[in-house]
This record gives sequence, C-alpha cells and structure tokens, in this order.
Amino acid sequence: MTLVPLGRLGLIASSVAVLTALAPLPPLQAQYVYGDSDPVALRREQRLSERQKDELFRAYKSWKQRSYKQRVSIIDKERRCIDGARNHMDFRSCIRDTKVARQALREEKRSYLNPVRRRVGLPPLQEKPRSRQRV
Repeated sequence: MTLVPLGRLGLIASSVAVLTALAPLPPLQAQYVYGDSDPVALRREQRLSERQKDELFRAYKSWKQRSYKQRVSIIDKERRCIDGARNHMDFRSCIRDTKVARQALREEKRSYLNPVRRRVGLPPLQEKPRSRQRV
C-alpha cells in the first residue's frame, strides 16, 4: 500500500469530510403550513393559548370523525373500480377518479377547518401547488 503525503490542507479537508459524514443529521420535520419554515410554524402554534389549542384539536377531531365514511368510500370505490378494470385505460380512469375524489375531500376539509384556524389566529390551509403529473 502506498501512502500519499497530504500536507496540512489535505489533512484538514479529509478530517472535515470525515466529521461531516459522522455528524448526526438534524431531524426532519414536515412543514406545518405550506410556505412556512419549521421555526415560524412552531412559534405560531406555541403562541396559542390552551383554549385555542383545544378548539383547534376539537375541530380536527370532529373533521376526522365526520369524514371517516367518505374516506372509506373513496378507498372502496377505487378497489372495486380497479378490480373491474379490463385494460390500461380503465385502470387510469380509476386512478383519476380517486384523485378527483380525494381533492374534493381535501377542499371540504379546508372549508371546514379554515374558519376555526382564522379564529385562533392561524393562517388558512391552502392547496399546495403540485407538479403537473399526468395520470
């Protein structure tokens, strides 16, 4: 094995590379509201009073309970549609219909939760811009 003399600069660069590779990565967190950085969203939520947090919790819980049957229905319809698909175009149609149904449900969720979010001082949920994918 042949050792190549690195010199000071090479030694520093290689030690920085090793330390960078071994350093723990910060935990990844989902963005709270599209467009907000993590610290901004967390600070905004931390400023809520216990009453406001409770009101927001009750609204989210109520939405989950109210929309349960709709969510199950979307999944069941997709399964039945895919089971009955005879070709690629039928399959694509099933996926497209499911996507439309989920988008409509997300819009209902925003219209249900945004008044509560405004009351507690949070910005409204908005539709995230999505890349244009063909389905």
